[in-house]
Amino acid sequence: MTLMNIGISVGQDIGLLIPIDSGTRILFPSIAIAIQVSVNPKYVGIATAVFSFLRTLSLSFGVAICRAIFTNVMVKNADDIRGLASKASYYSQDIFPIVTLLQSLSTNDPRRIALVKSLFKITDYCWPILIGFAGAGPTSLFSETFSTGLEHKSKQKLVQTMHTRDA
Repeated sequence: MTLMNIGISVGQDIGLLIPIDSGTRILFPSIAIAIQVSVNPKYVGIATAVFSFLRTLSLSFGVAICRAIFTNVMVKNADDIRGLASKASYYSQDIFPIVTLLQSLSTNDPRRIALVKSLFKITDYCWPILIGFAGAGPTSLFSETFSTGLEHKSKQKLVQTMHTRDA
């Protein structure tokens, strides 16, 4: 995300977002499996549920924190941009009015350049905060080791019957 700048094309934007998406798609199932094998088989369901709950909760916090940063930065910056001060609270509520405004402004319009810089300033504020929250992850370095060769024994079993043909 820090590689993005004002002159980035849609193709470059997509190219930068694909590794991020791929990383999260690989990361979450791996963590879930690690959690499942690290607990007593009796508590696998509870451990998985707690992981899912905390993952969802942390994603909600991330959205809420970035939303608060977006609102505050856009109000301040829209107040400073000529012609937008009267609508600062309107532009700080959602990204869609800003996108519509950006599409209507010419590429060299100073208001467009100031708005795009404001959007990048928001990501500059969000990243360190979210990385700080992610810093809790390395605490797992202090947990005990576990074997990935753990056999899961459940009361629910897959029963397979073999049908043989009479010759």
